[in-house]
Amino acid sequence: MSDYKRFVAYLYEYQNQAKGENRGFVRVEARNGTCQMGFQLKVFSLPEGSALNVYGFVRIQESLFGIPIGILHSGRNGIAGRLMTPSVHMGDSSFSLNELGGLIIFGPEDRIYATQWDDIPIHPERFTTDTAILQEPSHSAPASVPQKTEAIHSSSPGNAQASSQPVNASSEPSPSAPQAEAASSASQTTAQPNAASGAVHSTAQPNAASGTAHSTAQLNAASGIVLAAAQTAADTSEEATDNPTEGTSEEELHIASVEAAIPPVMSASPAERWQALLDSSPHIHPFDDDEIGECIKIDLKDLPILRKNGWQVGSNQFLLHGFYNYHHLLMGRLSSGKEDTFVFGVPGIFDVKEQFMAGMFGFSAFKPARNSSETAGVSPFGYWYRPVQ
Repeated sequence: MSDYKRFVAYLYEYQNQAKGENRGFVRVEARNGTCQMGFQLKVFSLPEGSALNVYGFVRIQESLFGIPIGILHSGRNGIAGRLMTPSVHMGDSSFSLNELGGLIIFGPEDRIYATQWDDIPIHPERFTTDTAILQEPSHSAPASVPQKTEAIHSSSPGNAQASSQPVNASSEPSPSAPQAEAASSASQTTAQPNAASGAVHSTAQPNAASGTAHSTAQLNAASGIVLAAAQTAADTSEEATDNPTEGTSEEELHIASVEAAIPPVMSASPAERWQALLDSSPHIHPFDDDEIGECIKIDLKDLPILRKNGWQVGSNQFLLHGFYNYHHLLMGRLSSGKEDTFVFGVPGIFDVKEQFMAGMFGFSAFKPARNSSETAGVSPFGYWYRPVQ
């Protein structure tokens, strides 16, 4: 387990070489010598089936040296898919996941999406796949860099680390990796290594005006992909968010196995189920008002039992991120309304990045906790929550 890493990083669109809006995220998980990357991008303007080339990059002097990872395809509801590659000698190169500075994705119409976790800005115009840069006398193999900026969270078994802190290379988190070059078809022209000889066709920037034509088959051969399973967003979005066994952590697998062993119970009314929770769970009072009353503390191991009792509480990466950092979850009852309305909450802070991730997993509302800091520049602590039945 010493090589186990997991982290999530945000992907931003780059237009005219400038960083633009957040378009989604990539979840990176490495263990036993294999690195898996799961992508979710809210990009709806590309024709369905458009190809996007994914590269990891290593910073060499002022250049971004590209390492081919694989190909994604746009779907009806955005871009989603998984790519798998060795953690060491990625793309048949001498570089490992620890040495990557981030990922860059090149799509049709000069679309570029990228993420970095070495706290250094990305300049897409400096991207190259020319191996000659590796032979320059001043070149030395890049050292492992601290993982920080774009990464939203990283967690190792039993020990969580906030996204604003650098991630140790030996710890679990590390999912934003390659950023790549876009080629939608064999006629799309980009700079890419030759699959058979490793020679580079072009050192120009990967866009329609530079490089040479290449095919999907060439990229797959050059990158040494173990598995490249690009799927449509419609096929994977539900799995990526609420499937309790989609992640590969021991905690998630344990939850699934426990849930399978719990026999279903007889149906009961929401009020009866809630009263049962009140009688068996520790009470907390995190808020200054009574908008959300009768709050109880929930543990990760309680989720399978809650689901068997009819509560629609799924397990996902955002939920695990909050639990690893604050060691509890929350359920409560809204005081307003004619009927009982219950909420499921994940502890966290209110900032733009966390808001984006919370929204991706259905937690669209935030309520500050009691005595939450109001100091300028300090993100308030509270709970991201959603209705639950």
